[in-house]
Amino acid sequence: MRPIWVLANLTFREAMRRRILLAGLLLGICFLIVFSIGFHYIIEEVTRELTVELPSQSMVNLASAEVMNGFEMMGLYGVTFLSIAMAALLGADTLAGEINSGTIQTIVAKPIRRSDVVLGKWLGFAGLLGLYVLLMAGGVVLSVFLQTGYAPDHLARGLSLIYLEALVVMTITVLCSSAFPALATGGIVFGLYGLAFIGGWIEQFGVIFENQI
Repeated sequence: MRPIWVLANLTFREAMRRRILLAGLLLGICFLIVFSIGFHYIIEEVTRELTVELPSQSMVNLASAEVMNGFEMMGLYGVTFLSIAMAALLGADTLAGEINSGTIQTIVAKPIRRSDVVLGKWLGFAGLLGLYVLLMAGGVVLSVFLQTGYAPDHLARGLSLIYLEALVVMTITVLCSSAFPALATGGIVFGLYGLAFIGGWIEQFGVIFENQI
């Protein structure tokens, strides 16, 4: 197990120095800023309109909570897409790039199993993705909480599902990276994710209309 953890640590440190991570962090920060500003003005306007239209404060609070929950879900959807993109971009070149450059030979020439190399890289990226998801999703939840005092139910379960989705995409990316170039890997992964996304929405419409699709 020691070679796996050594490779995971090296992969984590190497990924921290890559420009793609810096770009992802900058995009994530921009997203959080835009979301926070937009949420502030939207919830202010919605609360004002609900106060005028609804007869009691309890109904206003209930309707406001529904609106806050909906916009927070939209923010977390944005975090999901950012996490998916980060998972695909981090893993697309991890094996394909090292195979093309020949640097992988310095690792596999040592008494280390190939499965240990792949698993070590997977663990390193998994740790980095976990931090990214926690930072982005935590930023959305914290922004809503600081502005309104609203905190969603089952938050840990929801964040776990976002992280699991990113892990699945990253796993498929690393798998494809062992057989295809980085560009082809990215195309395959985003294509599969698009099909899965459309399939998920078709399933939801089937449930709404009680149609066995």
